[in-house]
Amino acid sequence: MLLALAMTAQAQEHSAGSTAPPEPTCKTCRWLDLETARISTRFLFIDDGHGETVAKQNQHQEVIEGKFKFDRSEKFTLNFGISSGENFAAEWNNTGWGGDHGSANLYLKRLYLAAMPVKGVEVQYGSFGFLKGESTAITSYADDGYVIGERIVIERPEKLFFDQVAVTYGYFGDYSTPNINKRYHRLKRSNYHQFLVGKKVGQRAAVSVDYTFQEGAETMREAVNLQVKELRVIDTLRVENYQRVDVDPASGFAVTGAKHLSKRLTVGGGFAQVDRHFGLYNSDAFFEGRRVFVSSTIELTPEFSISVHCNRAIANNFAVSNRNVVHLGFHYDLLKTLKRSGIF
Repeated sequence: MLLALAMTAQAQEHSAGSTAPPEPTCKTCRWLDLETARISTRFLFIDDGHGETVAKQNQHQEVIEGKFKFDRSEKFTLNFGISSGENFAAEWNNTGWGGDHGSANLYLKRLYLAAMPVKGVEVQYGSFGFLKGESTAITSYADDGYVIGERIVIERPEKLFFDQVAVTYGYFGDYSTPNINKRYHRLKRSNYHQFLVGKKVGQRAAVSVDYTFQEGAETMREAVNLQVKELRVIDTLRVENYQRVDVDPASGFAVTGAKHLSKRLTVGGGFAQVDRHFGLYNSDAFFEGRRVFVSSTIELTPEFSISVHCNRAIANNFAVSNRNVVHLGFHYDLLKTLKRSGIF
């Protein structure tokens, strides 16, 4: 009996010694969920339609996004987004190297309450980003953009035909006032609304359609994102379109392909056409005009990566604000470090 107990204890000790140490437990996740914590720097070059250099400098970027949870089931949350960048389409500050004065401003651009009264239905109120479905910042709004108002998002595909249905009413504007503390009064006004639906088609395709009313202009957008690994040349293909039916009626589109050359290297590129009256509301790498573009991302480690983006405006019958655009960025995903340490 004693021998059996000794052997059992020895086996338990051996088992405990061979077991990998447990993963760090999150110390703050009950109350705070950090979704993004990123620090970046980039070299930026832009010239205009006349060949004059607009920017040739180094910039830096800080982005923090997350939510405070009022209950364990996350039915009530306060969501926030803090980032650099002094206008609607910018999320970068200048370092002072290469021109312009350096800055280190951070703005609370997004802050909204979210409530989920029933599973799959969320109501939002405050300043938030745009829902774009399968469209991107090329033909829709900049990823850094903001609108203030109210939104309802329904994601109940088992009950509805669509995977996502969303309705937004709010105020669109204050291009150079990213700080929500100076935009609260806009909650009383409404000049923007959007109706969006999205649907996944099997495992290979996702489709979205939306109607947007923005300061009197009505725009329809459609986009499809396809998995096409059988083509071998590319793994994914995205096609997006828009049609503005009044207030300078026009249309545009973008076709983008991407290929994973290895586990750490992704390359992509395509062609885009954005009309000259679109407004500076989409990605600042594109804005208006016809252009070809290429990009790549290299993951050096789980935390560090390098990104490259180049595009050139071609065959336009007007002077574009950015003819050649080159971004060379270095990014540090601070959130992955914090998660590994068990803080988040």
